[in-house]
Amino acid sequence: MGIPTDIKPFVTTKLISPFGKLRAGFDLFKKPTQMQNGDISVGAFFRARLGNEVLENLIEPLMGGIYGTDIDKLSLMSTFPNFKEKEEAFGSLIKGMKGEKNKRLKQRQLYPGAPKDNSNNLSMV
Repeated sequence: MGIPTDIKPFVTTKLISPFGKLRAGFDLFKKPTQMQNGDISVGAFFRARLGNEVLENLIEPLMGGIYGTDIDKLSLMSTFPNFKEKEEAFGSLIKGMKGEKNKRLKQRQLYPGAPKDNSNNLSMV
């Protein structure tokens, strides 16, 4: 989904400016995003968590391509409620996605013959 789970690829990417990377890191310290009437748009959620630059350069191209609509009109709770769950459970979207990645890696160690995904650096879960 474009949420950084490994620091090196995120720091070295040219898609996001140094300021945009710093802004995304604030996710680690922000309070949970407030929702109106139990929902929030995908755009508003990720803008609040990771900033405009990550939203515009990573998340919007992926989501816009999948759903073919404006992400500011797309319901987070109808499309990806797991992101809100991760934010609330871990206090940070980045920490939540990193936790999910570590969980998948541990499962892969338990079941070495299982199919492998290649989403180790950016998570869609």
